[in-house]
Amino acid sequence: MLALGAGVWAGAESETASGPAAAPVLPVSSVEPLKPPATAAPDPWRPPAPPAHAKRELETASDLAADLQQVVRFLEEGQAYYRAFQKGSHSVEENKRFLRFLESYEAEAAVAKKEVDALRKWVHERGGLEQGAR
Repeated sequence: MLALGAGVWAGAESETASGPAAAPVLPVSSVEPLKPPATAAPDPWRPPAPPAHAKRELETASDLAADLQQVVRFLEEGQAYYRAFQKGSHSVEENKRFLRFLESYEAEAAVAKKEVDALRKWVHERGGLEQGAR
């Protein structure tokens, strides 16, 4: 049996037949607290940023689907922002920001509909193995 001493296992430097000995035990004060995930939830009082549409030439169905994913994320975050904005009163600047958001939301919703139509067409006309070989 190993004896504890000064916050580490006494005799930890020895090895057993099954492999290296147990790792040293750190004192509780040296353990860092958990941090929030890098992608925290968006601020419900600020409108989400519209998608960048970084890739202008959407040549494949995969490119189109990746762009659609960004648009859908914006639309989901936009719905949360819209619901949060409906509560309470707002300053003139917040109202202007909300109107700009509504314009971009409508434009992105139109983009999403076009992308969905194009993907649907691709799946039905070219999604099969026989059609994809052409």
